[in-house]
Amino acid sequence: MDSSWQILLVLAGLLCVAGGLWEARTQVRMRRYGVRSEGVVLRHEITEQEGNSRVYAPVIGFRDEHGTHREFTSELKGSPRSPRAGAHVQVVHLPGRPETARLDTVAYKVTVLALAFGVGAVFLTVAVAFGR
Repeated sequence: MDSSWQILLVLAGLLCVAGGLWEARTQVRMRRYGVRSEGVVLRHEITEQEGNSRVYAPVIGFRDEHGTHREFTSELKGSPRSPRAGAHVQVVHLPGRPETARLDTVAYKVTVLALAFGVGAVFLTVAVAFGR
């Protein structure tokens, strides 16, 4: 493998791992300082992909610590509509900053960390395996 590709793979892997560390830090901050509330999946935003497949992002409605109704679209998207519209989910955000709202479920937290660290590990493994 050309050394420039190996360098790019290492950089991409390190960037993904750094993103995973940032996410882990954010999850610790949310657990320690976050305001929790119950939210409801209002609908799903649909994005068309190549090959006529669709990706769904749940739109969550919740009330902040002042009782104001807020909405956000989850960053975690998928092909099944999960969680279903009308489902009750846990939401967390930083105090006074409802724009930081995110899902507060174990599945969400594990998936985001696994994606970041997993993709980073794949890039680094490929760089090392094919760099010899």
